[in-house]
Amino acid sequence: MGIISYNTADLLRQCLQSLIETNHVPHEHIVVVDSCSTDTTHEMMHKEYPSITLHILQENKGYAYAVNVAASLLDSEYMLLINADTRFLPDSIRLLVHSAQTLPDGGVWGMQQLYHDYSWQRSYGSFPSLKHTFADGLFLVTLYHKWLALRHTFLRPTKPFPVQYVDGAVMLIRKSVFDELHGFDERYFFYGEETDFCRRVQAQAHRKCYIVPTTTVIHYRGKSSQNAGGANVFFLKNLYSGMLRCASQYSSYKTLVKIQNWEITFAHLKSVLFKLLFLITKKDIFHKKFLYYKTSKEIWLSLRPFIDELCLTQ
Repeated sequence: MGIISYNTADLLRQCLQSLIETNHVPHEHIVVVDSCSTDTTHEMMHKEYPSITLHILQENKGYAYAVNVAASLLDSEYMLLINADTRFLPDSIRLLVHSAQTLPDGGVWGMQQLYHDYSWQRSYGSFPSLKHTFADGLFLVTLYHKWLALRHTFLRPTKPFPVQYVDGAVMLIRKSVFDELHGFDERYFFYGEETDFCRRVQAQAHRKCYIVPTTTVIHYRGKSSQNAGGANVFFLKNLYSGMLRCASQYSSYKTLVKIQNWEITFAHLKSVLFKLLFLITKKDIFHKKFLYYKTSKEIWLSLRPFIDELCLTQ
């Protein structure tokens, strides 16, 4: 299994403890690929886990690049790719691998992710599209997530189910499929690479992507990306450009422009809504959402040259 880390020494230690002490994973089965961290990651690994392979990259070339490096160091039928900001619950890895072995049509499997308080967290999603932009803009995606959270609490599914893409924090991948597709697309720096990979798994390798709901992992969502450098603008731009890059593989230029225009419209409307709510209630949460959507609108407005470049290189 390969763990991707960047300036997450404490979280990486916790992740390793959950693998070794809770799931009894041997040291020799673990590879840590570190994207040139500047915190105490290297010292911690050499002192506390000297028998675990640590591969230090000379520069941070992005998540997809680090994943491909990790894959080159792994040689097994299945490989588990992990963010350092995860903590595995007892027996979860054994159950995940067992499920994969019973689903021969699968290429990628993911776990049900939870927040630190064990509440439901998004673990999969839909491919970017104009339809998804409308669903998200009209709060339908938010409502759907609320329903999934309720279902997890009161009527938790027990059987694996197919999804369009598995969230990249934890991905069990059939190694032969990964090699067939030449790994992750390194044009993605951060965000969108797992979506693109899962799309290719289904379109090119003709395999399915599954969530195994009986396996669970705590994901401290955002902790890894917070340490990747820069402000929210940096991350949102990577998120939106990754979304557009993925959509460009199966959408026309006209559709990409429509996605951009509607994203701008929805971001503007939401910024107005949350500004009004803040003025009425004085609650800080609404002010934060107002700033988020204001920034989101500005970033979407700046992405037309990127869309032009995408379509010229197709």
